[in-house]
Amino acid sequence: MDSLLNKERATEIMARESIDGLIARLPVNRYYVSNYAGASAVAQVDDNGGYWVVLPRDPQAPAALIVPESELQDLAAEQERGRGTWIDNVCSYGDTLHDTASGDVAGTLIPALKSAGLDAAHCATDDPRTAGWLTAHGSERVRMSYRPELFNEIRLVKSAAEIESLKQAAHANEMGLLLAFDSMAAASTPEELENFYMMTMAQQGGRGVQLHVAQGGPAVAAVGSHHPVSLAALGTWRHYHASIGRTAAVGEPDRAHRKTHAHLLAGWETASEQLQPGVSYREVSQAIGATVRSAGLKNFCDPRVHSIGLEPVDDPRPFGAAPRMLQETDVTLEPDMVVTVAMFHDLSHDMSHAETGVGAFRLEDTVRITTYGHERLSKSDFTMLVSDTTA
Repeated sequence: MDSLLNKERATEIMARESIDGLIARLPVNRYYVSNYAGASAVAQVDDNGGYWVVLPRDPQAPAALIVPESELQDLAAEQERGRGTWIDNVCSYGDTLHDTASGDVAGTLIPALKSAGLDAAHCATDDPRTAGWLTAHGSERVRMSYRPELFNEIRLVKSAAEIESLKQAAHANEMGLLLAFDSMAAASTPEELENFYMMTMAQQGGRGVQLHVAQGGPAVAAVGSHHPVSLAALGTWRHYHASIGRTAAVGEPDRAHRKTHAHLLAGWETASEQLQPGVSYREVSQAIGATVRSAGLKNFCDPRVHSIGLEPVDDPRPFGAAPRMLQETDVTLEPDMVVTVAMFHDLSHDMSHAETGVGAFRLEDTVRITTYGHERLSKSDFTMLVSDTTA
């Protein structure tokens, strides 16, 4: 079974931070480390401690997956499908009639730590309550650090299995957006387009998160005609996210709209030059912004560049950082990172026009960084999508 976990990178980062092991409790991290989502992770809900994964830095020490005993049959079924876990040491709790089950999760976590040689070690966790739970059960010798950002840092560089899932997600998401556009007419509402997108994602085995339809200016009931509309699709395939954005219109937009879209295309040409190892998010973003503003969109804001994966924004975030802080961490690109570049422009905010315009433009794509550059995960070009269905 191909592991989602980038084991070599995890070991390197633990060594750098003088950490002997990781304890994952949040659904996104448990799935990443173990390959097993569990019942709660389907919706990425917090099960309040129902599942744990222990990952020692020492590759010879056994990792452990801890699940409720009621989950054992589901886990066995997933194993038969080739979608279970690579971890051999599976521990259960909750049913005292079962020989291997402890009465509570902490009673199972402590032996798992001991078998991994971590019962008196320094461990990092993604849940700040872990230390208290262990202490309450008499395991004071484990030194815990709350370091959720380390899991994101490990996930920045994708494994081969992750890249394959991201490619599948990108394909499904792109088809969802394009087929939603094919259904678009002047009378279409944003809700109707999003419903069509959600249905298309489900038909492909994915899950739609949202299709955001922006028209520029005050929200209106229907798409309308002869002005550009921003379509931004976010979906998942086996928990991995994909994000794509395109500019669309019902009926031919005017020359000024075409010119604005051309400015964004110039920005993507700059992105294509910048997206390579050794360049930082901020450098990519600033270079794109400078190009688009130089082309004529004086009020264009630098686009956001970020990692994407098991979370839609999959970058390390400093503890206590303000919500939605732009470019919270300036990451330098490395091979096998997967990032999204999102350019957006709203004519209703563009004071360089003689009057407030109506229309919104988006050019967003996801790329994998390669040894010498990048590869796009989507296939469609950036041409403005224009439909003649004005009814």
